[in-house]
Amino acid sequence: MCAMPKNATRARQAPKGDVDSRMMSALLIGVNRAYPFTKGDLELISDHIETLYRVVHVACFNVSVHTLCLLFQVGNASNSISDRFYSVLYKKLADTQLPSSRHHAMFLSLLFKALKTDNQIGRTKAFVKRILQYQHIPDSALRDLKVQSLSNVNLKSVTVSRQFISPVLNDG
Repeated sequence: MCAMPKNATRARQAPKGDVDSRMMSALLIGVNRAYPFTKGDLELISDHIETLYRVVHVACFNVSVHTLCLLFQVGNASNSISDRFYSVLYKKLADTQLPSSRHHAMFLSLLFKALKTDNQIGRTKAFVKRILQYQHIPDSALRDLKVQSLSNVNLKSVTVSRQFISPVLNDG
C-alpha cells in the first residue's frame, strides 16, 4: 500500500452530513438492479429503510430519485407502499432541481408507477392537481411532458377515470 499524507485523505472525504452523489448513485443503481433477485426478502433491507428516507431528504435530486425507486421496489414487493413514501414523492414533485435534472424521466416514470398502484383516490387526486398546477408556470421545463404523461395513467377503469379527472379539472 502506498502511504498518503493525512491531509490528502481528508481532502477526498465528503464533509460530515454531505452525501457523495456519484458513489451513492452507483450504489443505488446496483441495489435497484439486484433487488428483484432477492425474491422480496425484506429482512435484508428493512433495517435500512429509515436511512434511505434520510438520504432522500439530504442528497441531491438525482440520488433522491434512485433512492425513491428502491423504496418503491421494496414497498411494491411487500404490497405495502407506505404513506411516508407518497409524502416524500409529493414533496419531490415541487423540487426546484426537477426541471434541470438528468433523471426527470425516471422520476416521472416512478411517479406514474406509484399513482397506478395507489388505492387512495384522494391522494392520487392531490398528485394530479399538483401536476396540473405546472400548466400555469410558463417557464416550467416539464410542463408539456407532465400533462402528456398524465394521459397515460390508467386509473383502474374508464368510469373511475371520468369520476376522478373531471372534478380535478373543474376545481381549478
